[in-house]
Amino acid sequence: RNEVSESDREDKETYPVKNVVSYTDLTGGKISYTLYYNETLVKTETDEGEREDTYRIEGIMLVEGDETEYPIEGQREQESDRGESENESWFRADLGGGDYIKVTQETEEEEGEQEQEFKYTVCRGGVVETTTLEYESERGETELKMTVRRGDQVDVLEFEEEIKGNERCIKVEASMDGERVRFEIRITTVNGESFYRYEFKDGYRDFGRHDDHDD
Repeated sequence: RNEVSESDREDKETYPVKNVVSYTDLTGGKISYTLYYNETLVKTETDEGEREDTYRIEGIMLVEGDETEYPIEGQREQESDRGESENESWFRADLGGGDYIKVTQETEEEEGEQEQEFKYTVCRGGVVETTTLEYESERGETELKMTVRRGDQVDVLEFEEEIKGNERCIKVEASMDGERVRFEIRITTVNGESFYRYEFKDGYRDFGRHDDHDD
């Protein structure tokens, strides 16, 4: 989840933008932080209908469960060209003692196709861990990939969703702790009730559940 809104701080004239970012990691743990910052336009380039704006970012970051305000600096680039738009930004917060948190975000939209990449890097005590989320949506198909790197260990979780009529098919593939898992979830909706079929190599299981707001 990535939500950008007007600042709710008393000093919102100093930091007018609020950006809340949260996600759930591979172990089910929730990570959330809030950025308050200002943007200063430092450069604009135009060429035959294409425009690119570059902003400098300065502000503070609050991590959930930690009342410390960490200073941040960063940059955002916004590019538009005949119905296509791209945004790329990065933030870095110094935690002291050589530790830091760095966040990069990339978004691209073009004629019904959307791609997003989010990278969250934490360095503590010389140990670097990076979580990358990649999202792509095009013509009724959605792909999501989460990759966690810590030292030489790499864990990956991938989802691919396809919608045909009243059926959704979600393909899941994971590689965690050296083990690979693959299965499919088929969701069929009949009269407002959702029926789930989990298909594994050794068979399948059916589940029924009434849910008008199925996510």
